[in-house]
Amino acid sequence: MIYCLNSNELLLLLEYKIKDRTIDSESLSQLVDNSYNWQDEISVHTYLYCRLAERLKYTVDSNEMIDTFYNLPEEMYLIIQELNAQFIRYMLEGIRRKDMSIEEELVELQRSLRNHDYSRALRYRY
Repeated sequence: MIYCLNSNELLLLLEYKIKDRTIDSESLSQLVDNSYNWQDEISVHTYLYCRLAERLKYTVDSNEMIDTFYNLPEEMYLIIQELNAQFIRYMLEGIRRKDMSIEEELVELQRSLRNHDYSRALRYRY
């Protein structure tokens, strides 16, 4: 199974790692356990991480949070998706669904691509 975390799920994962809190969501807890056993792949967008880091900068040591986040791929089956400003600008101006937030759109797009579902991909015909 391949799963892309949204910002709330990422927060729960980081609190689990940094503050040793239990993950309240049973499905997320199972996913994290499976990822630690290298069974289920989790992906995370740096865009969502940066928004979360900004929100938590006064409650969590920033250096510890950065180190924890970027060390996760060494501990579990986690892929960090680096999104640059150009891609986010493209998402905002191009293929956006107006009924979804940028976070929801990015998570849905990542889940679709990682699962090789190209139903919303652009297609060119001759």
